[in-house]
This record gives sequence, structure tokens and C-alpha cells, in this order.
Amino acid sequence: MSVLYIVMPIAFLLAAVALLGFIWAARQGQFDDLDTPSLRVVLDDDTPAHSSGTPGGRKRSQSPNRVRAGLKPRS
Repeated sequence: MSVLYIVMPIAFLLAAVALLGFIWAARQGQFDDLDTPSLRVVLDDDTPAHSSGTPGGRKRSQSPNRVRAGLKPRS
């Protein structure tokens, strides 16, 4: 029974730290945009900087999916 006098304050302290961490993250804007990061993985165009990535040296136009998703073009 005496172990409760040790475990309960530790549990309350950990809960308070978790709550403060959540409040800090919410105020910093970590939960503002939950959809765009998952779309960036799907629509990512990794072309090397020194070449256009297409045969014949032609540059590809902006992906219609990226425009439709409302993402900014990568520079």
C-alpha cells in the first residue's frame, strides 16, 4: 500500500508533462494541416537538379495532381 505514495505522484507528473506537451504543440501549429504532408509523399517528384529527368532533355510540366491538391510547386 505504501508504494501508492510513490507511484501516484509520478503518474500525475507524467500526465501533467504530457498535457503541457500537447498544449505547447497545439499552440505552435503542429496540428494545423494534417492532410498536406501525406499528399506530399504520394506526389513527390524527385528529379535530379542537373538534368530534367525526361528523355531528350525536355522539362516536364507541373503535375495536375499537385495542382489539384492545392500544393505549391517545388522550386
